[in-house]
Amino acid sequence: MADVLNFTLASLETVLALVVLRHLARFGRAFPWLGALMAFFLVRAANRYYVAFMGDEPLAFSLLVDGLAVLLLTLLIFGIRRMVRGLLAVENEAAIKEAEYERALLDYRRLMRHRIANPLTRPSRQHRIAQGPA
Repeated sequence: MADVLNFTLASLETVLALVVLRHLARFGRAFPWLGALMAFFLVRAANRYYVAFMGDEPLAFSLLVDGLAVLLLTLLIFGIRRMVRGLLAVENEAAIKEAEYERALLDYRRLMRHRIANPLTRPSRQHRIAQGPA
């Protein structure tokens, strides 16, 4: 049963690493911890596959996983401030866009109320000339 669990978890960790690679690779330079995260899950998956098929964990794999965990956590600790600043900037930009949309909607409603109260029922002189004599 433990072998099946290790194999399942290894497969999920491999899929997670591939998803990070596929969708988040464009942010690699901005967030170096994403590469470390992907490497960490790939090594953990390799470790789990090894344990599922061989039965015991070699010390080298254990040390590699621990080393990658330390690297990942260090990068996260030092990179979290930058990530939070980026998220706050995106949140502020969204609030500005929302305010612009609300202002545009208010202007549109005001214009429509004005047009309902003051319809353009009288045709212009140009329009009357184009239609010809009645």
